[in-house]
Amino acid sequence: MFDRKIDFQPIPYSGKSKTIIEWRPGSGYRRKSSQEYKYKEARLTERQRNFCENLKQMARALGSDILPVDFTDQDGRQMFLDRGCIKMAEHAGFICPLSDDSNGVVREIKLSDCIRSAGAERDGISHERKGEGSNHKALRLWIAKSPHRVDRAYADFESGTEVFLESADRVDVVYYGPASTVVIEVKSLDSNEVDL
Repeated sequence: MFDRKIDFQPIPYSGKSKTIIEWRPGSGYRRKSSQEYKYKEARLTERQRNFCENLKQMARALGSDILPVDFTDQDGRQMFLDRGCIKMAEHAGFICPLSDDSNGVVREIKLSDCIRSAGAERDGISHERKGEGSNHKALRLWIAKSPHRVDRAYADFESGTEVFLESADRVDVVYYGPASTVVIEVKSLDSNEVDL
């Protein structure tokens, strides 16, 4: 379990039950067979919408429509997808029918055609640059952790970083508010006029 590493940060969900859960010793988590996913079909909720958006983000980060049900995230945390959300996504047709691997458990899920992103462009580094600079990263993380410092109106907003859009472009920081979403592209002191 948790053998796949994904450079991915889940879109936060402010409700009581998370859609992607951090594993803790003694939590009782184990992979289950497809027959053990017995959750009944239900209406599409905000929680389920969050789960589906996270599936899309994971797919973009992996470059694949086949996603592990448990993984290690970019911060080294062991995470697993909520089983109820998985089954609801199957009922809604967002993922293909669950299937067991050779060990008799669900190890991966596959996105259906209706949830896959149509965009093919990937955010990338060009002009011989080798990756995110330390100043850009520090500013991006500070902005993500400090919405109240960017604007007092954002004090209660949740935030995400390196969020993929439907176009497959990646945005540095996104603030999620109750009635609005704010998208921020960070430029550090290393940026020049062309970057702007």
